[in-house]
Amino acid sequence: MRGFRPARDDFAKILHLALPVVGVQLGIVAMGLVDTMMVGRVSPADLAAVALGNLFFFATAIFGLGVLLALDPVVAQAVGAGEREAAARGVQRGLFLAFFLAVITSLALAPAGPVFRTAGQPAEVIPIAVGYAHALIPGTPAFFLFIVFRQSLLAVGRVAPILWSTLAANLLNLFLNWVLVWGNLGVPRLGAVGSAWGTSLARWFLAAAILGAAWPHLRPFLRPWRSGVARLRPLVRMLLLGTPIGVQLQLEWGAFAATGLLMGLLGAEAMAGHQIAVNLASFAFMIPIGIGAAAACRISFLMAWKISTGAASRPTGPMRKPCMTVDGSRDSPRSARAIKRRNAVA
Repeated sequence: MRGFRPARDDFAKILHLALPVVGVQLGIVAMGLVDTMMVGRVSPADLAAVALGNLFFFATAIFGLGVLLALDPVVAQAVGAGEREAAARGVQRGLFLAFFLAVITSLALAPAGPVFRTAGQPAEVIPIAVGYAHALIPGTPAFFLFIVFRQSLLAVGRVAPILWSTLAANLLNLFLNWVLVWGNLGVPRLGAVGSAWGTSLARWFLAAAILGAAWPHLRPFLRPWRSGVARLRPLVRMLLLGTPIGVQLQLEWGAFAATGLLMGLLGAEAMAGHQIAVNLASFAFMIPIGIGAAAACRISFLMAWKISTGAASRPTGPMRKPCMTVDGSRDSPRSARAIKRRNAVA
């Protein structure tokens, strides 16, 4: 077992990547915490509507989130193997998938009212929660765009633009909540629905901010537009690669969703209290999530780098299985010669 013990340098590099990733995850959760704090002062029904609306949004979006998380390790593998063109095609196909997933999620959010009534949620909460869920629809494309940009930057170890963009988005979200929830600066008081509109605007700001802040790192992946990006077969392969992650997250979120719906059966105040508890618990949960994401990125990069340079022997056991690369092919890079040959025909 001593041969498998990570060196101090490995710990240092993972920690260097993990700390800002944890900061990003905490920043994303902080947006929900700010919404809870601001709306909680309006009424228990409004806070319960935020809980129910967010529950429904993530119930429809969590699968797509999981699918796009596959961009992180596969882009890292391509970069580690020196396949910049393959990495670019993968990021651009991620944008295609993001658009497709945004459309599907938006359509799924539309029938919020019948879903809430069928689930037996409090009558005084349903109209507010429906307005909240519908106000999140305009920000859904930005939500998935941010995931693509975030995973692509994480794959190349550029996390600082994500961290600063998330911090700026949190400040904007706080301001928009102050304006829209409470009706300041001459804007009508919208309560929970105003919080959702603020979230949608903040998500568009976040996607634009990360694109602007990280443009020097993202430009090689986004320009020029590569030929063959829209081919159906590689897109389906990438979708299938992320599907197990999406299914896993869907099942995990299902447990939270079921608990939230049960709280709704107890009334608006019980659901509002549950929303506060879940937001606080999510803070601690983001720490291992961030460390795990950084470790996965580091491992993927090193695997591809060692194989492509001949620094490691051919993997054995489960790692012998083909690893889908971001250009949609099923064969993983076995040597520097194989990489050059595939790039020549790409």
